[in-house]
Amino acid sequence: PPSAAIRALLNYYQVTQDRIIMDMPFKSSVSKSTYKLVPQLLIFSNSQNAYFQVNDSWVILKNVYTVLSGCDVTEDIGDDVAVKELTCKIPLALLKDEHAREGGTTDFARHFMGAEGWLPPLKWVCYMLVKPKFEKLQQKFPETFQSKIKWFMEQIRSRSSSQFYSKADEPGPVDVFLYGYICCTMSLCSDLGKEDESWVANDLRAAGAMEWFQAVDVAYRARSDEKVVPDHAKQEVSSSFYF
Repeated sequence: PPSAAIRALLNYYQVTQDRIIMDMPFKSSVSKSTYKLVPQLLIFSNSQNAYFQVNDSWVILKNVYTVLSGCDVTEDIGDDVAVKELTCKIPLALLKDEHAREGGTTDFARHFMGAEGWLPPLKWVCYMLVKPKFEKLQQKFPETFQSKIKWFMEQIRSRSSSQFYSKADEPGPVDVFLYGYICCTMSLCSDLGKEDESWVANDLRAAGAMEWFQAVDVAYRARSDEKVVPDHAKQEVSSSFYF
């Protein structure tokens, strides 16, 4: 989901990109980097003729915000606390709730370790690695996705009459970033074509956020020919979600 959020941003703003598939579990494709998680974004600087690497989805968003939207991130959103609340804690609540639900850990293991029936021992290893991490997160951050996305909708209403956080007629970086996270999590916890029946969709409806999500979806599809999670990706090795 973190990588899907960044890919959604790049697609929406029509940023040309080359993707690198992160092969799990050995991660040899990113062996030159000391940061072994995803996403990793390499940005080429023409002036210095070199690549600069930015790690972690919310940090990437913060760094490319002005380039994509033309607005300064702190002026538009607020201080680092506000930025982290929107771009880190809402996604964290989403992933934490997915893990906590029945079968959630299996969804994550399947997502990280490939299609059903592929290398079962490695899926089990992934399961054992992921489980304690999310149990700690559950204790440290007890807020649910439904409560956080409801709070997000309150922020939208307090900013302007726009249906988007961007205060404009079109979604902005925060809207598209969260949309990418939500789309990918829906794909984790539901069968292909049944995303609207997932617990994520039910939470969006309960929080009064489904209209916002659908409006961002329409805007995204108008700009990008590629879905956040292509249909074929659910049948392939799930590391192809990453770049």
